[in-house]
Amino acid sequence: MPYNFGGNRIRRRRNRPRIFRFGEGGRIGGRLFPRSRFSSSWFNFNVNNPRVIEYDSSEEKEEEVESSGQTDSVLRVSNCNYNILQNTDAHRTDEYDITEANTGRDGPIPQLVVRRGQPFDIKLGFTRPYDRKKDDLKLVFEFGDDPSPIKGTYVDIILSDKDDPLEWGAKIKDQSGKTLTVTIMTPPTLYVGKWDFKVEVLEKSETDTCVHRYNHSQPIYILFNPWCKDDAVYMPEQNLLDEYILNQTGKIYVGNQRRLCGRRWNFGQDKNIKIQLLEEVLNKHSTVPHIKYGIKFESNILNCALYLLGEHEDVPMKDEFRGDPVKVTRKLSALVNCQDDDGVLTGNWSGDYSGGKSPTKWTGSVAILEQFYSTKQPVCYGQCWVFSGVLTTICRTLGIPARSVTNFASAHDTDESITIDKIYDGEGDEIDSSDSIW
Repeated sequence: MPYNFGGNRIRRRRNRPRIFRFGEGGRIGGRLFPRSRFSSSWFNFNVNNPRVIEYDSSEEKEEEVESSGQTDSVLRVSNCNYNILQNTDAHRTDEYDITEANTGRDGPIPQLVVRRGQPFDIKLGFTRPYDRKKDDLKLVFEFGDDPSPIKGTYVDIILSDKDDPLEWGAKIKDQSGKTLTVTIMTPPTLYVGKWDFKVEVLEKSETDTCVHRYNHSQPIYILFNPWCKDDAVYMPEQNLLDEYILNQTGKIYVGNQRRLCGRRWNFGQDKNIKIQLLEEVLNKHSTVPHIKYGIKFESNILNCALYLLGEHEDVPMKDEFRGDPVKVTRKLSALVNCQDDDGVLTGNWSGDYSGGKSPTKWTGSVAILEQFYSTKQPVCYGQCWVFSGVLTTICRTLGIPARSVTNFASAHDTDESITIDKIYDGEGDEIDSSDSIW
């Protein structure tokens, strides 16, 4: 809003964050990025540019520990457990292949997939018990190639007793010896994708300031949450969620208005569907039964969906747009078609499908998306119902409720007359028109 001082009209710059307030429970209330909690000590050491020692739990850091002059009193992370089994059950993401443990040593490491606006727990193991009064510790989340607090892609949090479900936050759930169980809260407007996780501990002395930064080797996948009332994709009807998010297969209708039929389509899950109640412990504190569907989202489908949003084009979708389901779906609807965007599928209505596969031969989205993600080249060929099935799969994978809807007797008005025109010459013969009905 404008301010008036002595008759001079001055406008406050909209792109500047609000005033920083530091101290216990202090916050940054900037309009363009989520609020975070900071301590005054963190502000001071950031200004003074301390030395940084980076490490992860798989590395031995004896040389760096000695060179830093640190003693056993310095708090360091020894391990971090994402509690994948418990968190994915609670977030209804346990059927993503990437969350599952592999029996072989050479298999991919299980990943944590959660939904925004819903808390999840992690366990941090330290080299000694955490002391709230003594230790300066913060949790860091970073998104994208150039994390920035202004864009909301860099967030650091200090442990607090506050519990605001609409903001970033972290609070201690349990402490047992050297292990700390921390509950993480994320805002329901969070950008969807892979977030890197770090833990930073400040070591200060009279002559030196050092930050010990633990980098977790695996990102956290955070998706849209249609079960969260504050998420833009919220859907209150459980029966619709079962269909629009969790259902494995469905029918895509093809044909014409006088003769139509349903074509079975696999939207990307395992062929076996089993509906069962979860263990009683999951239902103990809920009046609504928690239903688990034995379905599978194949391993590369989620990574393919995120690739389309973030890495596919020379100018990828801006990070700050990736929390808006409207912008995300519009982007995906363009990228499913290869025309102009080198997207997933090449359309072909000619009847000649040499060099590819006839659209009628596809029975699901998995083979198409797997091939595209592997080759990074458009897949040949698709038609309307194939585009629809693939887009439905991608949306459901990201947590956006979706289903395939077929429209018959579609009209294409090319001259913006809001009519479909047929033109005849003086002898009654029809003249070719670009308007069409199909």
